[in-house]
Amino acid sequence: MENKGKTQVHFVVENLRKIMNDNNMSGSQFADRINMPEAKLNKILNGKQNLKIDEISEIARKLQMREIDLYTYPEKYYPVNKDDSITKALLTIELRDDLKEQILNLVFKNSNIELLNS
Repeated sequence: MENKGKTQVHFVVENLRKIMNDNNMSGSQFADRINMPEAKLNKILNGKQNLKIDEISEIARKLQMREIDLYTYPEKYYPVNKDDSITKALLTIELRDDLKEQILNLVFKNSNIELLNS
């Protein structure tokens, strides 16, 4: 398994490289963007200095991203504005017979009550 031994922070470091490359930024430009000294960024990217959790939060903020998206880059953890996504849900409601009609009318506002009653 190729990811064996890699920490979660290691994935963030790899993704920072991807973000930098995807935006055609030099190390200097990227360091300026995230407000970090270039020497420190180079140490982090080369594995010579650890990246702290609060630094991940600050980098995400500077990149206008969420922390989780630094771990999952280029995918977003929760897809945003996906118009073609459909949420399916199965709902089971057990009702006493004397309340059935009243509840179904309340929930479905008389729409297709005939289908639900069958």
